[in-house]
Amino acid sequence: MTTDTANPDEPLSAADFRATAYEAVLADGSDETCMMASCRLYAAAEAAREAGDARTSRVLKLLANATSMMLVAEDKSHPFRHSMQFGDRRSTAPDDFSEHEIALFAEVAPEVANSHLRARLADLVWLHPRKFGVKYAHLAIDSYREIPPSDESWFASGREYWARALTLAMSIGSGAGPRIGEIEASLISAIFANGDRGYVPLQIAAILLKAGAGRGSAGDIATRMEALARTHAASLMYHEAIAYFEAAATWHARSAARDKSVEMVVAGADCWEMQGDSKGAGLASLNFYENAIKVFRTVPGPSRVQYTVDARIESLHAKVRQAGQAAAVHMQTVKTSPIDISELIRQAVEKVTNKQPLEVLAAFSQLYRGARVERIRAVAQSNLDKSIFRQIMGSVVMSAQGNTVARQPAAGGSLDAADAALRSQMVRDFQIVVGLTATAEIKPALEVIRSQHVFTVWDFEEVCRYSPFVPPDRVDLLAEGLYAGYCGDMVHAMHVLVPQVENIVRFHLQHAGAITTTTSPDGIVMENGMSTLVKLPQMVTVFGEDFTFELSALFCDQNGPNLRNEIAHGLMSKAACESDACIYAWWLIYARMFRNFWTAQQRVAQMEVPGKTGSSAT
Repeated sequence: MTTDTANPDEPLSAADFRATAYEAVLADGSDETCMMASCRLYAAAEAAREAGDARTSRVLKLLANATSMMLVAEDKSHPFRHSMQFGDRRSTAPDDFSEHEIALFAEVAPEVANSHLRARLADLVWLHPRKFGVKYAHLAIDSYREIPPSDESWFASGREYWARALTLAMSIGSGAGPRIGEIEASLISAIFANGDRGYVPLQIAAILLKAGAGRGSAGDIATRMEALARTHAASLMYHEAIAYFEAAATWHARSAARDKSVEMVVAGADCWEMQGDSKGAGLASLNFYENAIKVFRTVPGPSRVQYTVDARIESLHAKVRQAGQAAAVHMQTVKTSPIDISELIRQAVEKVTNKQPLEVLAAFSQLYRGARVERIRAVAQSNLDKSIFRQIMGSVVMSAQGNTVARQPAAGGSLDAADAALRSQMVRDFQIVVGLTATAEIKPALEVIRSQHVFTVWDFEEVCRYSPFVPPDRVDLLAEGLYAGYCGDMVHAMHVLVPQVENIVRFHLQHAGAITTTTSPDGIVMENGMSTLVKLPQMVTVFGEDFTFELSALFCDQNGPNLRNEIAHGLMSKAACESDACIYAWWLIYARMFRNFWTAQQRVAQMEVPGKTGSSAT
């Protein structure tokens, strides 16, 4: 690792650490985060350098680098990641530290008074391949636990620290001693100790659930989640109530109280409908009604009669139609003039700069309107008409392995051939748009977001949970895939998201009445793949023509990247996963998931301002 020093060949020692007043730099920040500690240490390192104290500057900069990384508590193998990336440059990552530097951390970590710094150094030592000993895992766990799981500290660092402490303790099993039980007890106690408002008890329960902990107290946790849900619902805090009803359903199921679990699911759906009713007719209520339908569909068969689910869904469909008709009154098309790539980059960066967290997520989802099939078709037809070569000659599409995977017939042949040629040209033309959008808008905007905000997987889960686009039982998976892409791990993102896109398509088509299976001559029922699903007539009804085209062109057309096939057959290399097509596909899933949620929030905000009405549609 390169450090700022006048003599780079002379290694630092533990004595150098002890001679440096790094504790004084952190003395006023006992309740801060590691990232805040890193800023203090970097500033002190620069001051020492300017004062000519190179050795002190090196020590402080090394500690600043150690504390600058993001803690991704839910990743058991790689919990630390670089916090910023600009093109091919990035901030510090765990692999940047030399073995000598890790050995120094091992020597000084037990002496560090600041719990944030002590936990970070001990965890880095524990994760190092050299394996310095389980005592460093113990030190990290115990240091993380010094931050109380309370309302005051939870969102600053407590959430990640306690999740990491539990994950780390469970990963070493009996080697953790009594720590697993102690952590469980502390977190369960905190669920009941924190107040009756907010999300802290909910997120503590989520940490226990993900780790497979708290089983012995599942019934008590379920009762607490239910009580908090009803408290929020009584206060008309529907968003919070829905989250707690969902948690109550999960924990009741975990305690084998199946009837109570279904009761909680129905209560959550009721809250969605009541929230829609409270917003009046229009786009603001549309999202809530759609979510209510989605939740009601998860009620198991034996309970559907008890809760009159089919009648409720039919009633909600009527409300959806009414809300959609009311919203259409306020919609108008917004057109922009053509712009070059430099202007696209500037605008993309401007859209996501200096915004609040929720606003920046919304702006990111709106970077590009998406494919317009009619325009793509017209341009493709024009290109074919102008090319004598394409009228009389066909073409082939080859895979990265050199195999012919598709043939485009000559455009001047039969009607079927002309249609096939047009479709192929549309998909190819769309790839140009995909590359331009990924390069000039998505990548620059994402770099700005990473530099100005730190989002966690829980943030993505929160939005996925309330998006009608996401099947209820796939919230965690979709959030994990989206979060991986946000962190720059497109290999992980693609291998999680691409199969889930097919499941999303199947989920919505089934609820629209489509037949998504094929029965073989011997009576075996098989699920159809995405290439077959996108050709069903219900696709355009459910997803619209534009989004249907994007799904087909990206995921299952051999004239395009054919991501579903490439992933399913293990043909995607790491470089291929980081291509413009994959980046666009990741963003497309994110944008579709987020837009309904955000549009509803914006309409609500506009309705709350007297005399203000919407003027454009998402």
